[in-house]
Amino acid sequence: MQGYSNEKKIERYLEELSIEYKELLLKRLLEMSGSIENLSVSELLRIDAEIKKPLSTNYHRKIYRQRTIIMAGMIYAIIGIVLLIMFEMVDSFRYDGVILIALVLTFLGLMMSLTAFVLPNSKYFLGKQNIKKYEDNKIILEYSVVTTWREVEGIAEDIYSESKVMSTHSIISRFLEDNFISKNEAEKLREFLKMRNNIVHDTDNNYSVDEIGVMLKEMEDIIKKLKNTI
Repeated sequence: MQGYSNEKKIERYLEELSIEYKELLLKRLLEMSGSIENLSVSELLRIDAEIKKPLSTNYHRKIYRQRTIIMAGMIYAIIGIVLLIMFEMVDSFRYDGVILIALVLTFLGLMMSLTAFVLPNSKYFLGKQNIKKYEDNKIILEYSVVTTWREVEGIAEDIYSESKVMSTHSIISRFLEDNFISKNEAEKLREFLKMRNNIVHDTDNNYSVDEIGVMLKEMEDIIKKLKNTI
């Protein structure tokens, strides 16, 4: 009985938090868009994905590794600085070899902290990470496929805001009919939609990390083109 009561309590709090989340999301979207008339569904989905990012297990692992390296670097640097100060205060400790060790420790510590802080935020570093460790990255890339298609649907909502809800395939046909995309781009969108459906429904999901990465890159260019029409 207590477990059931606690479950109900959690559900009630989740409902309240969801209302607060929607209000904060709308407030942020208004800050980005400037006015209600300029609200963008695609921008809403992008902000939503960014907000959910810290909830990812991989994100927390990356932050933990980054903090660990930064702390280790700081410890090395502090030890090196303390040794240098001690050698300056005590004449008998002034040996070139020991001072060199202190300098190396200080430099190494500073470089470790700087590298741990800069590289994870570098686009080059992130790009290299997406190529390595196929199995580890596949889940992340598959999630990107799903969210990218949601972004395409969001753009369609913005362009055809007065139309009835369109099916996924009709979105591509409508884009093509209105000359927003070329026939080649329409075919790429259909291939991407097929990939998205296979990933979501776990049917014929034999895509490699490279295949998914190439497809996402192609979608990035098409989405950029579509956004210019909004």
